[in-house]
This record gives sequence, structure tokens and C-alpha cells, in this order.
Amino acid sequence: MRVPDAGNYCYMHFGRELVHGHRNKLSINAYAKGGWFVRNVMGGYGSNFKNFLETIASSTSIMIDGANPDADTGELIYQRSGKGWEAAAAREVGAYKDVEHERALVQTKEALIVIDRCQASKEHRYDWLYHTSLTRLSLATEGRKESKAERFGESVLYESLHPTGKFDLPTQAVLKRPDGSGLRILFAGKGELLSFKALRKTDGLLWRKKGKTTSFACVYLPYAKDEEVTGSIAPLKVTDAAGKGVGLEMGQAFEVKTPGGVLTVLVNYAGKELRCGNLSGKERVMVE
Repeated sequence: MRVPDAGNYCYMHFGRELVHGHRNKLSINAYAKGGWFVRNVMGGYGSNFKNFLETIASSTSIMIDGANPDADTGELIYQRSGKGWEAAAAREVGAYKDVEHERALVQTKEALIVIDRCQASKEHRYDWLYHTSLTRLSLATEGRKESKAERFGESVLYESLHPTGKFDLPTQAVLKRPDGSGLRILFAGKGELLSFKALRKTDGLLWRKKGKTTSFACVYLPYAKDEEVTGSIAPLKVTDAAGKGVGLEMGQAFEVKTPGGVLTVLVNYAGKELRCGNLSGKERVMVE
């Protein structure tokens, strides 16, 4: 995904994972303002390869119940370019047997908006993951409370993620580079937002929720040296064609404020007419 004349781009992995592949379905890598700000953890063979580098735990995706997804076949279900933005959506069905994970992205000149839905018929533990590996970013400590936890769970996939603290949601996480550039991540909703040190002592964030069907939504706001950026993300009411409110099984919408202005993003899972503000239609991702 690339917005013309913006100098930023994003890659989302959605396709089939072959025999010699990492379990990083629906993960993203993104670049802006002269540096990478979202990456999967990369590396060769060595320490914790089987229990971390090759697993979902080292990706910028969602890990469910502390386990790897099956090597299923994902699919790109939507992609469209608009004026100053580009949108895409992909999903994996059956990767965790009971769970369908869908990720929608909207990239603008200033921001990357990521909206996830995990749908299941029984309760699961969902861990949304972010890593600073290969970005030169370090997590600032403001707003963080110290954690005394030793692990995030019993699974071997957690052994390379060492808890360092927690934040109160909704909030923003600030990450900085030595040259003065950095990143703000804006979070919508509740859950537990936890920080960690991963392999090679890089920082990371784990946003945890428990339930059957749940949502994660965030905005990445990269900034250059001496640049000030602010923003917000907040959920909006979604209705059907008759004006009746609908839930996450049909769609979700957010108001996103960035230095470039205010956007409304509506993700439609139902394939039926949904409305939010001035947006209405059946398209998978709608932006105004």
C-alpha cells in the first residue's frame, strides 16, 4: 500500500504460509518519515528460533491462546485507493479452527489505521502484538506502571517476551529514536495494554483481550525530528439501512483525527447496507 507523493508505504502479508514459512499471517511492515515504524522480528537461525522467530509471537499480528495459527490460506478481500488514502482488508479463516481474524488497513499521508476483528463461537485470549525490532524505536516510560509479572502465559511462545509494565486504556504509547524522530500509537477501547522486552532487548507492546468476538483498533502516527503530531481514535455508532444499531458481527466504525484532518472509517462485515454519519453502502471498507 502506498499513498502517492507521501513517501510512506505498508506491506500486509495475507497469503498462504508454505512449509518453510514464518507464522505471521495478517502481519504488517510499514515505513514513513525516513524509517520503519512497524516490523516483524527478523533474524537467522539461533536462539529461540522455533519458539519465537518462526512463530506468531514475533509478528505484528494477533496471537490467540498463546498458540501458532495453522498454515491456512488467507485471502485479500478488498483493496481501493481514494483521494489521499488507500484501504485494504484481508482475513484468515480456520487458522485457529474456531476463529476468523480479519484486518482492515487505511493508509493516509500522515497515519496508518489498523482495525481488527476476531470472531469466534467460544471464548479465547487474544494478544495483539507490536515489536520495535529493526525500527530503532524505544518505548517511552510516561504513563507506564511497573509490572512484577514474570511471563504472559505458560506457552513456550511467551518465553522471549519479558514483561516490563502496563498502561491504562484508552491511551497513547510514545516511541522515540535517538535522532529525535518517533511514533505515537493511539488505541481505541479497553483490555490490558502491557509492555515487554523481546529477543535482542527490543521493546514491544501486547494488547490483551478475552472473549468470543472482539475488536482492536489503533492509529500509527510516525513523526520526523522536531515534528509535533497529535491525534485520536474513537468508536462510532453503526446502523443498518433502517437506522437500527448493529454490533460487531456486522460492522464497526471509528472517527480518526490526525494532523491531516478528520476521517470516518467504516468496516462492513455483513455485505449489507450499513451507515455511519455520511457514509453508507455495502463496501468492505468505507472512508470519508
